[in-house]
This record gives sequence, C-alpha cells and structure tokens, in this order.
Amino acid sequence: MVGRMELALKITEECARLPEPLGRAAVVALALDRESNQTDRRFLRQRVEELAASLDRESRTAVRRIDQAFFMLAESMAETAGTEAQGAQAPSDDGWYTDSLTATLHLDEDPVRLIETRRIVATADELDEIVFSWSVSASSVEPRQLSAEVTSGGKILEKRTVGRSHVDFRMRLPEPISLSQHHDYTAIIIAGPRRSIRPYYIVTPWRTCKFFRLRICFGPRTPAEIWRIRGLPSRQ
Repeated sequence: MVGRMELALKITEECARLPEPLGRAAVVALALDRESNQTDRRFLRQRVEELAASLDRESRTAVRRIDQAFFMLAESMAETAGTEAQGAQAPSDDGWYTDSLTATLHLDEDPVRLIETRRIVATADELDEIVFSWSVSASSVEPRQLSAEVTSGGKILEKRTVGRSHVDFRMRLPEPISLSQHHDYTAIIIAGPRRSIRPYYIVTPWRTCKFFRLRICFGPRTPAEIWRIRGLPSRQ
C-alpha cells in the first residue's frame, strides 16, 4: 500500500519532468509546494488565482494549463508505473534515498582514500539527519580503523560500529529539507593502509540509488586486469 508521503513524492518527481509552465501548474494545483501550507493558499481557487498572476493571464487560462498538466501527468505516471512493475526499485520509506552517487577511489594513496559525493532526496518533511554506512572485509581492516570527514553539506555527529565489518555515521544536514527536495554532500573516507585493503569496491544499494559513477586512481602501477562485480552477496 502506497503511503501519503510516498505518493506526494512520486507525483512531485513526475511534475518536475513536465515542460514549464505545466510542471508548475500541476504542483500549485495539487498543493505540493511548501507555500501551500500558508493560510491564504489552502483552497484551489486561491492557488489558481496565484498561478494566473504568475502567468500574467486570466484564471480560466490558468485552469486550462492545469487541465493540460494533469493530462500529461497521468500519461507520464502510467508509463513510469509500467516500468516499475518490471522491477524498478521504489524509494525507501525511511526518510531519503540517493538520487546520484559519484565516487573516486584513490588506490594511488596510502592510506587508501575514498571520496563520495551524493545527492539525496527527502521522502519526508523536515529531514535534518541521515545515517550512512561503510564496511570493510572483516579479515582485512577493523571497522574502528575507518574514519570519515564530511567536507561539504553536513556534519558528522556520531560514529557507531555495527557488527564485525560495518560502521554507521550519523550526519546532520545544514538545515532541514522537505519532501522531494534534494541535498548534496561530500564525504572523504580513509580506509586504512593500502597493503591491508582487499582490491575491490562494492556499492550495496540498501536504499534506492538512481545513478552511480566510479573513478579509480591507480597511480603509476596500472593493474593488468580489472573486474566488474555484479550481484555479490552483501556478507562478502
């Protein structure tokens, strides 16, 4: 069963794909923007009048824009629903998901350094903290050896070891973000001495991750072979 917040997020994302001013018309009509919580915008008639003013048109023109936006929105959502039914992953319901992740792994440095830049999207209102995790092979580096620094977009409040290989970091955002808003942050992870690190990097999508890109810096010692790993069990 789809929850109210998840439905609002999905519709907001679909509205963002519509051409302007139709995307804006749909968002205003459905009261999906933050300003709709204001007392003077709680009713559709009031929002239509505001949309008309922003378009410098009469209210009936704004209504036509809304009707056209709803028609295109329905077509877009029907197409998206068909794609998801074939196996696409839905956003998690615990407050946020990853829209994009770009990682740079420095195997040319000792200790090994990983730089991750993420764009997250809120699936709930007033999201002000997130928890992200990294892990190392239990037979190579102890979790306590992992260290992280957020260089932009947040502040680490707590480091917590989970089991034999995982470390959770609790991070506070500079300011709360609302449903469907995105936020970027960059973290640097120091994984330990290069001789102790097993030669692979795996992303386990515990929550939705829509885009991933990896860059590896090998330095002068270029490896003879590189393997692309697919579907490795998380316990590995």
